[in-house]
Amino acid sequence: MEAFHPRIDTFSIVSLRGEVLVNKIYRRDGPGKESAANFLQYVKNNKEIVPVLELEGVLYVHIKCSSLFFVLTTKADASPFFLLELLNRIKALCKDFCGVVSEEAIHLNFTIIHELLDEIIDGGVPQLMSTQALKPYIQGDAVAVRQERPNLAVLGIGASLYSHGARNEIYVDVIERLSILISSNGSVMCNDIIGSLQVKSYLTGNPEMKLGLPGDLVIGKTSHVGYGCGVRLDAIQFHPSVVLEEFETQRALKLHLSEGEMTVMKYQLSGEISSALPFLLYNNIEENYEKSVLSIELILKCDLKPAVYASNVKVRLPVPNNTTNVSPSIKCDSGQSTEYKSEEKAVLWKTLKVYGGTTLNAKFRMHVSNLSKVTHLELSQISVEFEVADCLLSNLHISFLKLFDPHHHAFVPHRWIRNVTVTDSYVFRLR
Repeated sequence: MEAFHPRIDTFSIVSLRGEVLVNKIYRRDGPGKESAANFLQYVKNNKEIVPVLELEGVLYVHIKCSSLFFVLTTKADASPFFLLELLNRIKALCKDFCGVVSEEAIHLNFTIIHELLDEIIDGGVPQLMSTQALKPYIQGDAVAVRQERPNLAVLGIGASLYSHGARNEIYVDVIERLSILISSNGSVMCNDIIGSLQVKSYLTGNPEMKLGLPGDLVIGKTSHVGYGCGVRLDAIQFHPSVVLEEFETQRALKLHLSEGEMTVMKYQLSGEISSALPFLLYNNIEENYEKSVLSIELILKCDLKPAVYASNVKVRLPVPNNTTNVSPSIKCDSGQSTEYKSEEKAVLWKTLKVYGGTTLNAKFRMHVSNLSKVTHLELSQISVEFEVADCLLSNLHISFLKLFDPHHHAFVPHRWIRNVTVTDSYVFRLR
């Protein structure tokens, strides 16, 4: 059983800017203070960052939350899935006690974060993971952070669990993270969905929750469903407290809720899926050697349903290393904008909202010194980031949600069920 209870050497919270916000050392025979610096160096040197990697015999596991990385290290032969779940639980506990997980919140609640880490992991061994169990041991009061509510509040629910604003409420969030790779000829090379069903409860008294999944849900790679109908998942993992006695017959889950946030279920789907991809991207490259200009036209097509829209859409286009200037051409009155990041040798094309069935166009003229016939080869791939509410590519959904008090009487608190799709990696290869 040792593999399921590994000894954690260090835990760190670092920012995208390269600042080490928290660096907790649990064991002296691990990488110590150098762990955070080693991870940041890896991030700096690699465009694609994998969640689990080994550096000099040490396993580094991380999750990303907005502009922050939660990172732990171990030399033990541990299950990466367990370590990722541990990081997600630490993040959830930080959110419960601090209200939000952001760089400012970590700075202002530094003492509380360290109190939590002392109780969550003792001597490198995970201990208390329940919000309710941790309450008596956390002596500090959280410092509130003023924050605009994002479009996807599911990814950062406003107030602290112990603020006076939240009572008799429950949030159920189904979040799917996409990893998509599309070749230059339009074929899908990689299509992975990692999903989670998360519950955040502000209910007292440990009520029982009964939650229903689609009746046509099938599990396993060998199962098949038709295009646009049915739900297939490759694999599912449930929280240990979930009661599955009605899952096979009714696709129903039961569990007793405690205050705080928990991941009720995780699932995975890869390969062929029954839904169309949210975005397609077309391009046309032209070279003008006389003027030393390399031009690329991008056509971004949103294949969502017309009533659904993607928000916070960002297209990142790398430019050749010897680019001196970039001249964009977009519709100025359409809510679009562009930004040339010369230090990163990349152009960002951004828009706040794109409705399904619509198409956006942009053209970029890159002024390149010493333009040659191979310069365009530096335009290797284009990445797209976006968020979509009320849409899941797996077609998974919550069919019902029932709550019962200790006397098994049904009651109806304030409740929100939200479905969200976000991108981990959505890449189009140009060659």
